[in-house]
Amino acid sequence: MSDNYHMRLIVYSSPGHGKTTLIGSAIGDERFEPILLLDFDAGVSSILSKCREIEISELGSPEGGKIDVIAMTAWSDYDEVYQYLQDHPDVYRTVAIDSLSETNYLCLQACLDEAVQRARATNRVRDTDIPEQQDYQRDAIRMRRLVRFFRDLGLHIIMTAHKAETEGGKLLPLFIGRLREELPALVETVGYLAIEEVEGEIERVLITAPTLRFFAKDRSEGGKLGSEISDPTLPKILTMLEGD
Repeated sequence: MSDNYHMRLIVYSSPGHGKTTLIGSAIGDERFEPILLLDFDAGVSSILSKCREIEISELGSPEGGKIDVIAMTAWSDYDEVYQYLQDHPDVYRTVAIDSLSETNYLCLQACLDEAVQRARATNRVRDTDIPEQQDYQRDAIRMRRLVRFFRDLGLHIIMTAHKAETEGGKLLPLFIGRLREELPALVETVGYLAIEEVEGEIERVLITAPTLRFFAKDRSEGGKLGSEISDPTLPKILTMLEGD
C-alpha cells in the first residue's frame, strides 16, 4: 500500500475502556509522529506522561516522544486549529479528537448561543436553554463539515466517541440525532473498544466487523482487520491496514 495511506478511524466505547490510551499507543511509531490531540473530554490523565499541553498559538514545534495536547474550550478553537493544519500540512502526521461526542454537544451549544444572540438583537423572546429545530440542523451541518474537513487533511485522523444503545440493545457511537449514522459513514473504519475476560485476565478487544450487538465497519479491501483485534494499538491497526 502507498506510503500516502492515512488511517481515518472512529473508536467508541464506555468511559474507561481505553480510548485515550489507544491514542497514546502511537507514540514511538514514526508513521504517526508528530501527534496532535484536540482534547475536549479532559481525559488525558491515562497518558499524561506522554503529553505536552500547549496553546493554539504554540502549534508548530512538536517535541519528540510527546503528544501535543490542546484543551478545546470553544467551537471556534476547531476552526482555528483546522486553518493552521491546512496552512502547515507537514508539521503533524496524526490528529486525534477526544471526544467527537462531546464536540457534538459543544457545537449544539454554540448554535444555541448564536440563535439567542440573534433573537436579542431583534427583541425576540428565545429560550436560552432549549435548542430548536434550526439549531439541530445547524449543528448537523457543522459537525459533518468538521469531520469531512479534518478527514481530508491528508493526515491520520483518530476520533473517539462515547457509546449509545438503541432500544433493541445495539451499541453505536453517541451523536445527536441522525448524526449517529451520518458521521460514521464519513470514515473508513469504526470500531467498538470492548473489555473482555479471557482465562481470568482482562483483555481489550477492538470489534471491527458489524454484529447484531455492535455497529462497526472496516472498508479496507478484503476486510483486513478481521472481526476483532486483541490488545489493539494504533501501530498494530495501521500495519494490518497497510498489508497487501
